[in-house]
Amino acid sequence: DAWQDFAFALSDGQWHKWAEWASRQALALRLNGDNYFTVGNHLLSQKRYADARQLYLQGAALSPNNPGLMHNLGFVCHLSHDDVGAVDASLRTCQIYLAATTPPIAGQAPLELTPEEEGRSPMYIAGLGHALRRAGQLDLCVAVMASLRQPPQPPDLRSNLAASSWWVAGGGGGGKGNGNAPVL
Repeated sequence: DAWQDFAFALSDGQWHKWAEWASRQALALRLNGDNYFTVGNHLLSQKRYADARQLYLQGAALSPNNPGLMHNLGFVCHLSHDDVGAVDASLRTCQIYLAATTPPIAGQAPLELTPEEEGRSPMYIAGLGHALRRAGQLDLCVAVMASLRQPPQPPDLRSNLAASSWWVAGGGGGGKGNGNAPVL
């Protein structure tokens, strides 16, 4: 859509009020969750939190399974000191993400994520953890944040080469080597 492209260019140039105007033109042409989300983002960048919250709520009514929209709704609820709204929106964000990444229940259409949303589960989970902390739910916050453990690191290639060289040199038993791994 030309209006959204224009709004993106304006936003990229830090012309947030004009970007909001261009996004509102797109919204007037097509009332959908994505356009409400975009206008809300421009309001958020102008620190107009109450206005952004209203746009995100309207967008969520049209697109209740949009995790980015729900995540930003949770964030703007936090900025507006609405801890309950922040927890609700953050929890809904995680529910959407889980529903989209697990096999659908028989008879239900699968939810799909956009490519940019696919890798955002840590951000969504952290958003829920922070919303719980701000709402005073520290035990739940700790449990949620503990789920953000990092995946194990891939093995160090240098140590694998050293072990292989040691084995080939006879260090693994039965060979002619002296059992000392070479230093790489």
